[in-house]
Amino acid sequence: NQLIQDFSPMKFYSFKVKDNSIWVIFIAIFVVASFLSKSFLTYSNLTSVLMTESIIGILAVGIMWCILSKGIDLTAGSLVALSSVIVASLAQTPGYSGAFYKGLDIPVPIAVIAAVAVASLFGLINGLVIAYTKIPPFIATLGTQLICRAAAQLYTNAYPIPELKSGLKVLGQGSIGGVFPVIVVIFIIFAVISGFMLTQTRFGKNI
Repeated sequence: NQLIQDFSPMKFYSFKVKDNSIWVIFIAIFVVASFLSKSFLTYSNLTSVLMTESIIGILAVGIMWCILSKGIDLTAGSLVALSSVIVASLAQTPGYSGAFYKGLDIPVPIAVIAAVAVASLFGLINGLVIAYTKIPPFIATLGTQLICRAAAQLYTNAYPIPELKSGLKVLGQGSIGGVFPVIVVIFIIFAVISGFMLTQTRFGKNI
């Protein structure tokens, strides 16, 4: 009798729905949107949605680690702004008259590394402040959020940075074989690596 109860269809169904409720909601929204708009299922629309949400997805993968450790990081959006203007200012087209740094021609990978280094520095500062001063993560990262946002505006004087090298633009706008957006592929790679670390490594399981 116990064996029958353990493998009863009702118990199996309720268990699966409980564990995958977010997917049920996602599918329901997807179906409703498909009926509400004829253009929803078009390739251009789905690609646009995927590209936009992949940026948020990459951030969510990082924030997930903070939340799993009972913390939070409010600086993500501001760090995106700051690192974006830094990489853009270092990767403008050579010879552009209004270049941020005239006469400077830095390879795109170096510009990206520089922006990541700045973001990592602020992440390190957040971690040290939280770990050694015991300031709640919400308060510590709220302060860093304001600093990063202000730094991004001061750095650019609140003006956009145009004329970017094609090698940089391909990261956010390019596609592989004209089908798979590069930013979506990057998000998938981040998600797969993060999932592997969480489930297959001692560090991830400890988190």
